[in-house]
Amino acid sequence: MSEMMLEPKDVAERLSLSVRHVRSLLGDRRLRHVRVGRRFLVPESALNEFLDAHTVQALRNDQTDEEASDEQPSPIGRL
Repeated sequence: MSEMMLEPKDVAERLSLSVRHVRSLLGDRRLRHVRVGRRFLVPESALNEFLDAHTVQALRNDQTDEEASDEQPSPIGRL
């Protein structure tokens, strides 16, 4: 395996998160990782998968905010 393995501190730096938050993601198994003894190592591909899974797509440039709200009504407005 020639894939780069990242320590929690490296993942935290890349995601602009605290190491504590990254360790929480690892503990909750929300971020794929390898455990070697007491060390957690995150394959770079797992970091990319995590980012892909949590990426929110932007609205199209030619679509106004009103058009977007017409297409998907807010559930809050139905209270």
